[in-house]
Amino acid sequence: MLCHCLFICLTWLGSGLTASGSTTSDLESAVSARFKTIIRDPNELRAFFRAMPKGADLHLHYLGADYAENVIEIGARNDLCVHPKTMMVGPGPCAAPSIPLNLVKRDQELNDMVVKALSLRGFQGNLEARRQHVQEVTDRLRALMIDKSTHLASLCRQAARENTSLIEILLRDDEAGVILEQLSMDLDMREMPEERWARLAPLLKDVLKDTGRRLKRMQQQAGFRPPNATAPGIKAGFLYSIPRTVSNRHFFVEAAFAFALAAESPVVVGVSLGGDEAHVNAVANFSRQMVILAFFHEKFPSVKRAYHAGELAPGRVSPEHLGTHIEETFRVAGADRIGHAADIGSADKMHQLLTGLAAKKTAVEVALTANEQLLGLAGPAHPLPLFVRYKVPVVLTADRPGIFRTDLTEQFILAATRYPQLGYKDFKRMVRNSLEYSFLEGQSLWPNGDYTEPAWSFLPEAGNKPSEACRRFLKENPKAAAQWRLEKDLRRFEESQAGRIAAERN
Repeated sequence: MLCHCLFICLTWLGSGLTASGSTTSDLESAVSARFKTIIRDPNELRAFFRAMPKGADLHLHYLGADYAENVIEIGARNDLCVHPKTMMVGPGPCAAPSIPLNLVKRDQELNDMVVKALSLRGFQGNLEARRQHVQEVTDRLRALMIDKSTHLASLCRQAARENTSLIEILLRDDEAGVILEQLSMDLDMREMPEERWARLAPLLKDVLKDTGRRLKRMQQQAGFRPPNATAPGIKAGFLYSIPRTVSNRHFFVEAAFAFALAAESPVVVGVSLGGDEAHVNAVANFSRQMVILAFFHEKFPSVKRAYHAGELAPGRVSPEHLGTHIEETFRVAGADRIGHAADIGSADKMHQLLTGLAAKKTAVEVALTANEQLLGLAGPAHPLPLFVRYKVPVVLTADRPGIFRTDLTEQFILAATRYPQLGYKDFKRMVRNSLEYSFLEGQSLWPNGDYTEPAWSFLPEAGNKPSEACRRFLKENPKAAAQWRLEKDLRRFEESQAGRIAAERN
C-alpha cells in the first residue's frame, strides 16, 4: 500500500503536461540547456540561483549565521554596550568608555568598526590570523546574541528570501553548559561506560526538562514551524552541538546530555559535533570521542547524527591525523551526515572510503566559502567534484553566513563557476538531497532515496489531484510533505525558466 501510494503521489507530480504542454523531462532538459548558456554570466547566474528552490540548509551555526548589522540592531534593542577598543560586550547602562549599540548603528565609523569585529568583512591576514579572528568573533557573538528568539526570527526571514523551506541550526544552551561542566567534575572515567551512564542519567533529568522548554519557547517565538509539522511554512530544527575541545569526562557528559535531549525534545532533531579539530584535545582524544558517541548511539538509536569531520588541511595538524577523522566518524561513530570532509584526499584508503559513504548514503555537507576562508581550500583542491563523481550525497551549506558575509545562493554560484562539469541536474539533486538527508521525521517521498521517478510512467490515469491515500501519507510524514512541496516549487521554477527561454527567443 505504501509503494502504491508513493507511485500515485509521484505520478500526480510528474506524469501530466505543464501549462505550456511540456513534460517534466522536457522542462528539465530545457533548463539544463539554458543553464549552460548563462554559466559565464554572473548576473544571470545569480538571478537563476536566487529563484531556484533550495530545500534546506542543514549546517547553520547559530553563532555566526546572522549578519553583523542585524546583530547590532537587535543588541541595540536590548540596551547592550560595546567597548570601542576591545569590542567586549556587556549589558547597559553603559559605563565609559563603553558605548551603547544604539549609538553604533547611527555612526558610520563606529558601525564599520563593529561590523568588522563581528565578521570577516575587510579582514586582512593569513589563514592562521583569520581562524583566530573567527574564534574571537564567535566569542563576541556569544555575549551579543542573547535574544535568541529574535535572532532566530532573522534567520527565518533570510531562509524565506533564499527560497529555503528548512534550516537545521547548530547550537548549545549556555545555562545547561554550566551545569554539565559541574557534573563532569565528579565523573570517574575509570568506571565502565554503563556505570557512568547509570549514575549520570538521574542527574540530567531537571536540566533536560529546563533546556527542552527553553528551546521550544525560542523556536515558537521566532515564528518557525516545528520540524514535525506538515503544513507549509519555514521550519527549523536544532542540532545540539557537543564540544570536541573539552576533556574526555566533560565530553562524556555533554554527549549524554545531547543524545538524551534529542531523544525527548520535539525541536531538537539530532546531535552535532563541533569545535576546532586541530585543538589539542580534539586531536589527542578523537578516537575516544568516537567510541563515546557510538556508545550513546546504542543507548539512543533513534537519534540522528551530523558530525563535523575532516575540516582540516595540510599543515593544520601533523600528517598522521589528516584524513583519519572522516574514517572514524563514518565507521566508528556511524554519522548519518558528515560536515565538511575537506581533507578526504589525505585518507589512507580514499577510494574505499568514498565508495563506503556512497553505499551507506552518508551525506556530506559542503561549505565552499568556509573551507576557502579557514582552510585555503578552493578550486581544484576542494573535493566537491570528487564526491559528485563517486555519487556521495552532497548538500551545500552557508555554514556561518554572517561571519563569512555570504549566503546559500552564493554557495551554488561558487560551485557552478568553479566546477563547470556540474550541470543543472547536479544542483537539482543537491537540492533534493537537502530534504532527503534532513532529519525531518517520517518516511521519504522517494523510495530508496532515488530521484529517477520510475513510477511516473506507470499510472498516467492518476489525474490532476492526489488520491486520498496520498494525502493521508503526506499528512503522516513531515519529510514527505516537505519533499512534495519542493517538487511543486521546482516544477514552477522550471516552468518559469522555460518561459524565459521562449521570451529570449522572441
